[in-house]
Amino acid sequence: MKKQFYDLLEPWKPDSFLVAMWRLIVLGLILAQTCLSTYIVCFLPEEKSNFRNTVYLVDFIGDMLFILEVLSRFQIGYYYHGELHIDRQEIVYNYVSTSFFWDFLSLGSIVGRLVPSSAWENLILLVNLRLYKLRPLITAMEDFFQFSKEALATLQVVKLSVVICVLAHYCSCLLYIVTKIEDADDNWIARTGNYGKPEDQLYVLSLYWSVTTMATVGYGDIAPVTILERLLLVGIMILTSIVFGYILSTIGALLLEVSAYSQEAKHKIRIITKYMNDKALNKDIQSKIRKYLEFYLNRENAARIEGDGILRMLSVNLQEEIVREVNAKVLSDSYMFSSNFRKRFLYIVSKDLIERSFGPDETVFNVRGFRII
Repeated sequence: MKKQFYDLLEPWKPDSFLVAMWRLIVLGLILAQTCLSTYIVCFLPEEKSNFRNTVYLVDFIGDMLFILEVLSRFQIGYYYHGELHIDRQEIVYNYVSTSFFWDFLSLGSIVGRLVPSSAWENLILLVNLRLYKLRPLITAMEDFFQFSKEALATLQVVKLSVVICVLAHYCSCLLYIVTKIEDADDNWIARTGNYGKPEDQLYVLSLYWSVTTMATVGYGDIAPVTILERLLLVGIMILTSIVFGYILSTIGALLLEVSAYSQEAKHKIRIITKYMNDKALNKDIQSKIRKYLEFYLNRENAARIEGDGILRMLSVNLQEEIVREVNAKVLSDSYMFSSNFRKRFLYIVSKDLIERSFGPDETVFNVRGFRII
């Protein structure tokens, strides 16, 4: 037990499971606080901006958890030019010289909560400085989980959807804060008959307006009235039309990419089928060849096929080293070999193994009428 405790005090590898799970928590924490902090500053009246309010309390707990994130950065190693660094001094120097300043500055949001003054409350918005961490966090998660091509495409669609939601949230907050600053008797809230409504209902109305504006639907039931509101709408329409159009085109391209490999495999099978028909090959042979290609070109084998092509780009020595490692692991995992031969011997003979692929129901070995399939 004591040894496990001391192991936790040692620097952690950045690609460990524990670090990956913590990064996932921090990712969700940043996204949640981005929305909560702006909602508090823009929509909550001063008398409700206290720890008795659930939204306010949850956001404050997020700040406390982010302190753990700052401390954990002094504990997690890093890669530089492909080399792992887990020396404590190097970790501290790397963090302090890169992102410590922005993380520490973002913790100024705690001051905005603890100082009982509306002038200081705006410091809560410093939480939004943490958005710069999203890209490296997502990249680290993708590297750890090694998603398939289809999963990566799905993840990209999810990321773009989150971008749309966060952008809509910011636009709704801007609309409401502009209305509060201008404090005109005739504005969009008065025109829609929503004066005196609770702040959560006004937020939903503002969010509804921003989404319809982003999607270029614009039903007209909520429209800007004052000059400042209309100027804001012009800027939002220019920005969101570009962002929304880009996101939709990216999602379309991702969906095409997902189906591209299947279409390519079908195209290859059609070509070989036409070739076999031109050569008048036996139907049984044609059927076997098609079934084998369907098996070989499926999605499960796609990574291996692409990996083989990339391996050929490496030097001969590196290729031999990879082959030895892979083959030695296969032999070591086999009980028959691992129980009768030493690991050193298995590593030596592994370079002479030759990989062969077989399709479903294909005979692998046949001795005196006994087949291994």
